[in-house]
Amino acid sequence: MRISAREMVLGWATMALIVAAGSYWFVAPKIQGAKEMSERRETLRRDIELSKRLLDQKPDWERRMELLRLKLKTYSPEKDVSADYMKLLENLAKESEIALLQRRPEKEKKQGDLFGFEVDCTWEGTLEALVRFLYALESQDVSMDLDQLSVSTVSGSKDKLKGNFSVKCAYCREAEAGPGQNEPARAQEAEPAGTVVK
Repeated sequence: MRISAREMVLGWATMALIVAAGSYWFVAPKIQGAKEMSERRETLRRDIELSKRLLDQKPDWERRMELLRLKLKTYSPEKDVSADYMKLLENLAKESEIALLQRRPEKEKKQGDLFGFEVDCTWEGTLEALVRFLYALESQDVSMDLDQLSVSTVSGSKDKLKGNFSVKCAYCREAEAGPGQNEPARAQEAEPAGTVVK
């Protein structure tokens, strides 16, 4: 049986097609895996760059934190400060002619050695009164910052506005002396000089 040139070409073409399909079947997952690995490597590189930038900024953030800590008022551990801050907030609103319809203070939270809580308020007043209130809030000795503010018009009135805002109050607490912290000092005071403790 003699194979014609045409059949030989078709055979070689079929063989090449089978080899190419088999190669693709084996190589395609490896190509996809290499592509995913490259994308992961790029993501990790970006994360490392971001971490380095954050670490480089650490001294600046620590300095800012220390400046903020110096500005904050310090209270004794047992003092409930929410009443003071609520009274201050109400006085600012009254002086600015903003009506605080509702005030909802949240529980005190601790973050490191800083303390604070939020007060959610519903208010009503004019635009001028709101601007005066915001300026007065920013000018306080204590740290009270507006976190969120929503404004809408009161139906049936052109000049009246209403809305909600959230005020964050921040402060420090004096360190509590733990049990037994002052005992060694008292023991040293009680011993006469030159006494050997066994």
